[in-house]
Amino acid sequence: MRFRTATLFAALLAVGILQGTAVASNILFDDGTITDPATHLVWLKDANCFGGEATFNTAWTKAKSLANGSCGLKDGSVAGAWRLPTSNELQARAANLTKFKNVQTNGNYWSTTYDDKCDALVVSMKNGQAYNCRNEGYIWPVRAIK
Repeated sequence: MRFRTATLFAALLAVGILQGTAVASNILFDDGTITDPATHLVWLKDANCFGGEATFNTAWTKAKSLANGSCGLKDGSVAGAWRLPTSNELQARAANLTKFKNVQTNGNYWSTTYDDKCDALVVSMKNGQAYNCRNEGYIWPVRAIK
């Protein structure tokens, strides 16, 4: 009985250590990005790289033109790889802002989620709520894991 208990304990401990190591090694890189392994998204580490709010069209253009060498990126990404996140992606991110810098916690960030009344929804980092018909919002690009 003792042998089985000890073996089970050792196996569970090993699995826990391996899982913890895998997740921790995939989160924060020194290349200007933070990877979320649960969603398979890479987020720009600087949540206010573009220095303020912008209209939706400007936000869309800036996200699409983001590439290695700008906004502290050293990840080899090219223009066209980045995009604005969906409102669901932003709402999930609002629940965990640790490790990011320059997050505008009282601000709204543009999403690509279309709204019938206006261009797109913005999401508040203060409460995670999505809002429509806003003139400006912050830009926080994401891309898929390569």
